[in-house]
Amino acid sequence: MRHRSLFCFACLLLSIIALSLILSRPLQAQDGTNQTTEGTEFWIAFQKNFRDSIEESGRHGEAIMRPSEPLHQGLTISSTQATNGYVEVPGIGYREEFTLEPNKPIRVWLDLAVQINRNETPLNLGVHVVTTNPVTVVATSHRFQTTDSYLAFPVASLGKRYRAVGYKWLASDLLSQFAVLATEDQTEVTIVPSVETGAKRPAGKPFTITLNRGEAYQVVPEFHAHTPSDLTGTLIESDKPVALFSGHNCAYVPTNMYKACNLLIEQLPPVNSWGKRFIASPFSSRESFVLRIVADRQGTEVAVNGQSVAKLDPGKFYEIDDLNDNTLITSNLPVMVMQYATGYTYKPPGKAVADSIGDPMMILLPPSDRFLTYYNITVPFDGEWDNYVNLVVPSHIREMVRVNGKPVAPSIFKSIPNTSFVAASLELGGGTHTIQAPEAFGVIQYGFGYGSKIYDAYGNIGGMAFPILDEDRVKQTTVIEAKEEEQSVSVPVKSPIKEETGIEH
Repeated sequence: MRHRSLFCFACLLLSIIALSLILSRPLQAQDGTNQTTEGTEFWIAFQKNFRDSIEESGRHGEAIMRPSEPLHQGLTISSTQATNGYVEVPGIGYREEFTLEPNKPIRVWLDLAVQINRNETPLNLGVHVVTTNPVTVVATSHRFQTTDSYLAFPVASLGKRYRAVGYKWLASDLLSQFAVLATEDQTEVTIVPSVETGAKRPAGKPFTITLNRGEAYQVVPEFHAHTPSDLTGTLIESDKPVALFSGHNCAYVPTNMYKACNLLIEQLPPVNSWGKRFIASPFSSRESFVLRIVADRQGTEVAVNGQSVAKLDPGKFYEIDDLNDNTLITSNLPVMVMQYATGYTYKPPGKAVADSIGDPMMILLPPSDRFLTYYNITVPFDGEWDNYVNLVVPSHIREMVRVNGKPVAPSIFKSIPNTSFVAASLELGGGTHTIQAPEAFGVIQYGFGYGSKIYDAYGNIGGMAFPILDEDRVKQTTVIEAKEEEQSVSVPVKSPIKEETGIEH
């Protein structure tokens, strides 16, 4: 009896240890690897957000220029583990260290100089984040009534082949845009634009540039009033792994007839991380959403809810407006899918009312085979925002989903036709939230402004896994060595550039 009691005690102890490991685990890919959107090194770019100045009429009808609303660019960094690190922008001489406590995010505000204001010229404006333990990094760019966010991808997840995605022009200076950022010196990048670029490089004709570590190269299209002037589908290839950021500096969605534009931006995955099955679910408190599906290879066939809708050539896309229910997207070859919120006051056909909050934003959807079992979600804004996550979960585990350790009511999940998944939207308060389940599921996060921020929105993917392809992966180029006894680091810190830059705990 004594031996049996000891055996049972040992079993109980092992169970407790196993449960502790599960609850404290990092983001976990469903294939068992740890190659996810958490990491210890990131290269980040901040693209143009709206206009730096606005033309207005003076008292006598004369044209005068006034500055736009202030621009705020920042990083929200969080981790389930204690960690040390630093943020640097080598091109402007900025470097600052930080210490993170578990589940206590910090915000790092960056100087205005990191915004990429010039096109088709290399600029040393890459933002470099290095940490001792894995972290999640969300980048935000905010002006009054024009905001968006993106989840940064670690260096280990980057690749060598990408397609850009954006949206239609709004004005001659409000256009789609993308920025490619090098992580190594002497990186050759070849770009095949889908339309004529602002520097008059013709559509379909490749051109090659050379970038050094930390240099970004932003491209916008040449404005043509009678065409979309949209860089979606542009091919970017490189001989060393690079990061790609893409979107629009202030777009109307879905058409050019609604009065509220917004910044669109996401960091994009390399083509080898695309997928063949995606599930989009409606945004909470919104009447409709838009999908854009981008192809990389000849003969890409796309189906929506089981019905064939398009056969796409390389770099072409298929767009669906006015969706208002859970939607399944499948293809015979890998594609990239973006989900857009529509503009303020947009009324979908057949709807009695228009959306009365929020604004456009753009979210990368994860393929279902890139889902994770655990997410560390940090709300990037305070104040007048309603913040949400959408969950796409295997139906048989809906009762096992946990948010901050608490179960989610199974009744809120809605079935998704032609799949074994269900979906739900949850409202989140500020701070960091853990979301987990015993099997892989999908998460996107987003928010809509109210009050003084009523014409605003943000959104980004919650996380995803990346395939392990050694030939397409770059090892971390910078490592912080922690002292064994103190578990701390000593990093030289240069003076902050301006008082408004720095770290907010």
